[in-house]
Amino acid sequence: MYTKEKFQSLSELRKAEVLLQTLSDLEIHWDQNPSLDKLKTYMNWLDKSSNFYRLQSLSSALNSNSKMRQLMDIAVPIERFLNKSKYDFEFLVSNEDNNNIQRKVLPIYVVLDHLRSAFKVRSIFRSAECLGVKHIFLVGYTPTPLEKNVQKTAMGTEKWVSWSQHEHMEDVFSKLQAQEIVPVALETVENAIPVEKFQCPKQVAILLGNERFGLSTSALKIADSIVKIPMLGVKNSLNVVSAFSLAAYEMSKQF
Repeated sequence: MYTKEKFQSLSELRKAEVLLQTLSDLEIHWDQNPSLDKLKTYMNWLDKSSNFYRLQSLSSALNSNSKMRQLMDIAVPIERFLNKSKYDFEFLVSNEDNNNIQRKVLPIYVVLDHLRSAFKVRSIFRSAECLGVKHIFLVGYTPTPLEKNVQKTAMGTEKWVSWSQHEHMEDVFSKLQAQEIVPVALETVENAIPVEKFQCPKQVAILLGNERFGLSTSALKIADSIVKIPMLGVKNSLNVVSAFSLAAYEMSKQF
């Protein structure tokens, strides 16, 4: 911990970094009722010229009965001053996660056909775990959970959803056929079936394509059906993560 003299000699930028680090430590250990003394001391050392002086009253009001929301009332303005914002993977997992409950697995599979974005892949893993997906096939240059960028937002869900990597779509199709899993493409084409009207087979694989180019020709050829998310707005499609989440949720209701 800094001395008062040292802390007050810091630049405003450095003070913000010190305060945010202190707040982050408190956030991580919030459930353990951490001591607030360090934060309150630093906040009390701020003078009226500081950008954060107005937050002093908020820190003074913190006590052992305070909620995380009150801590965030202090942290968020400092994050914004530093031009930082929390990504999904940085938020704490709720205490209400079903850590002691066996995960329910549905006969739903996902095939990611040459997705480029690690952020989207890790988001799909997270949604897939929540929606009972059994397995994810990663095709071509689709990032895998072995990459750190995928592990972050996935928040550990890649440990509960099995996955495999494949060079070509044809390799995946052979595996789907062998296991009698019906491939269904999620695409924005005119003759696609609205997902809420689609009758799920006993086992289904949702095919998802590249963010820019959509599904490859080989993927569309192997699809038994094509489904879509009906749009009510001006845009004719959702991003791949949102579309997958909606489609998987609709299908999960049939099992």
